[in-house]
Amino acid sequence: MMSEHSPEWATSYYDVLGVTRGATPEEIKQAYRRLAMELHPDRNPDDQDAADRFRAATEAYAILSDSNQRQSYDRAGHQNFDPSGAEVRLGIVGEVLEGLLGGMFSSLRRRASKRPRSARDLTYTLELTFEEAALGTEKEIEVLRPIEEPPGAAREVTERLTVRIPAGVETGSVRTVPGGGEITPQARGDLHVYIQVAPHAHLRRKGGDVMCDVMLSYPQVVLGTEVEVPTLQGMVTMRIPPGTKPGRVFRLRGRGAKMFGGAGRGDQMVTVGVEVPEAVTPDQRQILEQLAISLERTRDRNVQGGFIDRVRNWF
Repeated sequence: MMSEHSPEWATSYYDVLGVTRGATPEEIKQAYRRLAMELHPDRNPDDQDAADRFRAATEAYAILSDSNQRQSYDRAGHQNFDPSGAEVRLGIVGEVLEGLLGGMFSSLRRRASKRPRSARDLTYTLELTFEEAALGTEKEIEVLRPIEEPPGAAREVTERLTVRIPAGVETGSVRTVPGGGEITPQARGDLHVYIQVAPHAHLRRKGGDVMCDVMLSYPQVVLGTEVEVPTLQGMVTMRIPPGTKPGRVFRLRGRGAKMFGGAGRGDQMVTVGVEVPEAVTPDQRQILEQLAISLERTRDRNVQGGFIDRVRNWF
C-alpha cells in the first residue's frame, strides 16, 4: 500500500523517485539524492506538500534500496505491499546534504524568525560491532542537548540515554528516541540514531543469513576433514566430506542473524575454497607428480587436457 504522503500521481515507489522498474541501485540512490536536496523541510519551511513528498521519497528509497524489500515489493505490487516493517534508512540524507545547507541536521542552528518554534531533532551516529547489529543489543549513549528555557535563555546539558537496537539492523538504519532532542518551552525534539556497523574479520551478512569462507588444502577436500568455523555464537566444528569440490556451499541452519522485524533466525553459509601454494619443495613436487600420474591412469582416456598437465602448470 502506498504511503498517505505519496503524491496523487504516484502509482508506485518507482514513480515517487522518478525511476523505471529496472533502475539500478545507483540510479535509485541518485534519484533519491536529487529529491532530498529539493524537498527537505529545511529548504521548504511551512511547505506541507514538500514535506509530504520528502517523506514519500524517503519511504520509497528505504524499500527500493534494500534488495530483499524490493523483491518483496515487486512480487506483491504497491497495492498489497505493507511498508510498516521496513527499517527507514535515512543516513544518505546527511551524506548528500552535509555542508550544502549549512548543517541542516544540526539542532544548534536557529532560524532568524522570532516567532515561536518547535524543538529541533538531534542526530547521533552509533557504531555497533557485527555481532551487536546481528543479534540486537542495548547501548547507553551521551547526548549534548540544547535547552531553551525560558525563551532566549539557551544552554546545553549532557544526558545519558539508552537506545534499544533490534536484531538485524544494518548500516544506514535509523533508531528514533522520542523526546531525546532539543528542549524548548513549546516541545521536545526527537533523537535520530544512525547506525554504523563495523565489518567483521571473517563474517559477512545479507539479511538474516551470515556468510564466511574456509580455505582448505587439496588433501583435505579429497580425503575429507573437520574444520573450525567462526559463527555469531562462537567457533563450531564442521565436517567436510571426502571429494568436496571448491566453491561448494554448506548451510549451518539457525546459525545466522535474527530476522529484523520478524521471528526466526537465518542460516550461515560456508563456502569452501582450496589453497594452492605458490611454491613447493622438490620432494613435494615429486609427490604431486606421482599423484598426478596415478590419478591420470584412472581417468577416461577420451577426456582432453589431463590432470597431470594441469598440476604441472600450477607449479
